[in-house]
Amino acid sequence: MKLAVILPVYNTAAYLPECLDSILNQTFDDFVVLAINDCSTDNSGEILEDYMRRDSRIRAYHLPHNQGVQGVMKLGLDWVKTMRVPYVARMDSDDVCFPHRFAKQTAFLDTHPEITVVGGNMLRFSATFQESSKLYEDDGQIKVMFLRARANIANPTAMWRNDWFRQHDIQAGQCKVAEDYAMWIDCAIKGAKFANLADDLVCYRLHDEQLSNQLALHDDILAKIWHDYARLMFPYLAESERQILGLFCYSFRLRITRAQFQEFCQVVEKIAVQHTVSFFGENREMLVAHLQKMVAGVQNQ
Repeated sequence: MKLAVILPVYNTAAYLPECLDSILNQTFDDFVVLAINDCSTDNSGEILEDYMRRDSRIRAYHLPHNQGVQGVMKLGLDWVKTMRVPYVARMDSDDVCFPHRFAKQTAFLDTHPEITVVGGNMLRFSATFQESSKLYEDDGQIKVMFLRARANIANPTAMWRNDWFRQHDIQAGQCKVAEDYAMWIDCAIKGAKFANLADDLVCYRLHDEQLSNQLALHDDILAKIWHDYARLMFPYLAESERQILGLFCYSFRLRITRAQFQEFCQVVEKIAVQHTVSFFGENREMLVAHLQKMVAGVQNQ
């Protein structure tokens, strides 16, 4: 067995058959799906049981109490670490895989031993909207975008090396939202290298129930995770300077004063002068250029 797929499931009966069909119809077939039903109150569990009877690659687990996505991912990561599979993928139960997703990602990891985690683009869609994401592909670029807490690794497309996660004791983030961001930051701090494929790998369904819509909670949690990363990347900044930088980098509800913007400009100037060493493999030139572009964007408003 070459690949294990962690599939958290909670009340997605309306979308689950399409999701499972897209997995089972992959051109690459050497995998097992760990479908973890998080005490769903709809018929998601029955759907999983039906698919498990029809295809031995589906393994359904039914939790007696709801644990949230962070609890499910912790269980999934713990289980796969006991398995003799080189690669692990994440999939969301309301999304759809393109047929070549697993083939492309496993082939990439086979031929790029230096890469720990590989993601890719997504076709985001709803009843009235459709658009492909355009993520940076290079490790140094992705690590810059970790500072923006967006447009780095698209969680539903991620695939990683199981041995590396086991050796570095990588755990799922312990928060209700942004648990993926916490995990990627932990990986980056411990030396992981990232890549994104240019291809669309997943159709990402947009709807009102998604955790990613909880922006107020999202901001508060991101702040804690972001500052762990920023303290190590910018050891020469004072805590107050990192606070200002974070306000502009990760906030989804940005309301700034003129004084805060002036402080931000000073912080960016300091980074441009002092950030001469790449701490995690981040692209230093892109980092400075990106921050300067943010300054120009606010000035032009």
